[in-house]
Amino acid sequence: MNKIIGFIVVLSSTILAQFITINQFTENWQNDSVKVKYYEEMNCNDKNKDCEGYVNKYDSVGRLVEKIEYDEDKVDERTFYKYNKFGKLELMEKYDEDNKLDDKEIYLYDSIGRIIEFRDLDSKGKVDRLVKYKYFQNDTMRCIQYDKHNVVQYDKICTKKDKYGKYLNIVQTDYDGNIKKTRRKIEYLENLREPNKAINH
Repeated sequence: MNKIIGFIVVLSSTILAQFITINQFTENWQNDSVKVKYYEEMNCNDKNKDCEGYVNKYDSVGRLVEKIEYDEDKVDERTFYKYNKFGKLELMEKYDEDNKLDDKEIYLYDSIGRIIEFRDLDSKGKVDRLVKYKYFQNDTMRCIQYDKHNVVQYDKICTKKDKYGKYLNIVQTDYDGNIKKTRRKIEYLENLREPNKAINH
């Protein structure tokens, strides 16, 4: 039995997970037999007032298209999600309690569905943060992050996959280019079944 040990350094923050685990917008109870189109969860006092919570609305294939958050019975925030023809998230718009645009995110992909650019825009439509992604052999990905002044904050290899398609490292940064490191160890077991051997009589 052969063992392959991979050390995974995960640098986590707030952005890349959206690209890698894009299905985070679909709850686990969405499946092939039933699709939820509306989900509401509220926490209220004993008089059923001062409620806090959220409402999720989904499309016909179970993707989140709108999220409404409530605070003290009033809409606190509303977020809309739009997907491209391949099912990838391409636009996120967030509105405040006064229904004014607060944040906007744009996702661009290449012809085979890999993220190549992320733009985070402020309420005035100006780019607050820009991340570009370049790919190399074995899906190794390089991330280049720019601030609102178009100054490079970060330029390094941010993801790498092993031969099983698992990410060997993930680099994520905040608006200031700061990173947080988490270390993970993965161990694989291979060749668990021995090939059939001929039996001599």
